Parts: sequence; structure tokens; C-alpha cells
Amino acid sequence: YGPTQMNQIVVALGPRRQQLQPNFQGTFGEQDLTSAILKVSSGSETKVCFVTGHGEKSLTDDGAHGYSQVGQELKRENYATDSINLVQSDEVPSSCDVLVIAGPVQSFFPQETAMVSKYLDNGGKVLIEVDPLTQDKQSDSNLESIFQKWNIDVGKNLVIDASGMGRLLGAGPAIPLVVDYGSSPITKDLERTMSFFPLARTVSIADKSKSDPQAVELLKTSGRSFTTPKLEREVRYDPKTDMMGPLSLGVAASKKASDEGARLVVIGDSDFASNEAVGQASNGDLFLNAVDWLAQDENLISIRPKKVTNRSVNLTAGGAIALRWLDIFGLPGTVIIVGIVIWWKRR
Repeated sequence: YGPTQMNQIVVALGPRRQQLQPNFQGTFGEQDLTSAILKVSSGSETKVCFVTGHGEKSLTDDGAHGYSQVGQELKRENYATDSINLVQSDEVPSSCDVLVIAGPVQSFFPQETAMVSKYLDNGGKVLIEVDPLTQDKQSDSNLESIFQKWNIDVGKNLVIDASGMGRLLGAGPAIPLVVDYGSSPITKDLERTMSFFPLARTVSIADKSKSDPQAVELLKTSGRSFTTPKLEREVRYDPKTDMMGPLSLGVAASKKASDEGARLVVIGDSDFASNEAVGQASNGDLFLNAVDWLAQDENLISIRPKKVTNRSVNLTAGGAIALRWLDIFGLPGTVIIVGIVIWWKRR
């Protein structure tokens, strides 16, 4: 099996093999082993394609707002990733099992929107994350025709959470916190967990009397949340123009298309899965569960274990000596002095 060092694990099935390297503590995580088993036991990799060309989140961007961690986690779950430009390819490649549109800043051309719509008509699986309009994002995605076709209403607004729950995560009112989830395989394991969405817009079912496509509202804000047309220094609820919570921030829908079932997930924020937010609360689980559901890999949907963080402290030689003397004489000396004072007062 070709191990090259101590504490190395090799997972093998026939000719397929995966070697696991121990972490800094010399151990392996449960997720590492599970991922290796999935890689050798599955016949082929599922490809997740990320659309580029409109300022979307990038898999190669390791900054705070990038998606490099998302790319790493997808590979750990046996997904292959790729970046595609619809203008250059003329269509969504048939090799794409899941298509992700993560926070476009610029509008899609009508031809590109038609490509995504055709992909869905042929049984495609798509995740669309659309951010609210702000000073940095002046134009909408131009994907409205797809939303209408799928009975999804994407609001031209921004959600404000006045409940104060976001303070638990150091978040302000413009970062709504979600603890109420819809009934879906994507969110079934997220009960009693939290997820948060920096600058989000409403995404809801347009006509709830329709049964096709089958849709569920995934994410509900608190009853003390409300919408506002734009983010200003002072924001107040206006009953004439604003909606009061609970508000929906995401929808998962499916319908029969061609010979296969098409699936679409729309979420009113893309920053929840960025590098600075994906590891907090249940944000990462939500994104990966959405991809698992779209890829029809429901067996992967779960709450993933948190990564082990190295919290060691490096001391200088002088600091180590001072700490050692404090350990030997500091606490015992304090106890002795307090004891002498108490004895002296009781004489």
C-alpha cells in the first residue's frame, strides 16, 4: 500500500487508494477518514461548477470574502470543482453536475440567463446566491426570468434584524440570524443551530398555492426583523413600504424536467459562505448541505465536526522561567500569606 511515514493511514478499494496524513497533533479527524472512504468507494467524482465573469465569489480567492475554503471543503467531500465562463463556453457544460452562481456583482447577459434556464429545463441542479443592492453592488443579476419560472420571489430589499440575537456572534442588525429552518433535507440536521447572513435580501415562494415546482422556504428570520429599501445610517420600519418578520432568506425547489428532476436553491446572500463566515455557526453546513441535496448525495448531509484549532502558546525562555517560578511559589505563597493573616486576626 506504499506508506511512507509513521501514523499514515491508507484507505483502499481495488485499484483506488487514498493516503491520509496526520494533523499537527499526529491524529486524524473523523471527516478525513469518511472523505477518504467516499473517494475510493464512489465510481466517479461529482463536478461542481462555479460561474465566473460577473464578479462572483472565487474559489482561488483566499481573502475574507473569497470562497477558497468552500473549494477545499467540497474536495474533502469528494467533489471536483471547476470555474466556467458562460460567454466563452456558449452553454453550461454537460460535465457540470451542480452549477453555483455565488453573488454576481454585474448583470448576466440575456444569453447567459437563457443558458442557465435551459440547463435547468434539462434536469440541471443550480445554487444561486444573490446579494442585496448596495453602494458596492448597483446592478441586479438579471436572473429574474428564472426566479419567476420557478415561482420564487427575490425581494429588492435588505433585511434588518432588530431582535438583538446577532449580538451573540458580535453581529449588528444588518446581519440577520436564523434559528428557524424549513422542512428540507438541506436543513433537517440544522435544528437547534444558528446561521447568519451578512447583508441579506428576502427570497420566498411567490405563490404558495402552486404545487409545481415543489418548494420550501429554508431560512426564517425572527419576528422582530423587517425589510428596508436600502441601508442607511438610521433605519426604521415603515409599514407602508416594508415587510415585518419572520422573513424568508432562501428557497429550495424541485420539479420534473426532461427525463430527470431539476433542482434549484436560491439564497439571498453569498457572504454567509465566504472565508470569514463559513467556519462560524452552521454556515458551512448549510452551504455544503445545499450542494449535497442538489447533487442528490443526501447521504452526505450532516453537521460536520468542527476543525481542531492549534491553540498552543510559544513562550520565550525568560517567560517560561517566570511561569515556572509563579507556578511553584505564586499560588502556594498566596495561600500561605492568606493563612497567616487569618491566623493572626484570630489570635
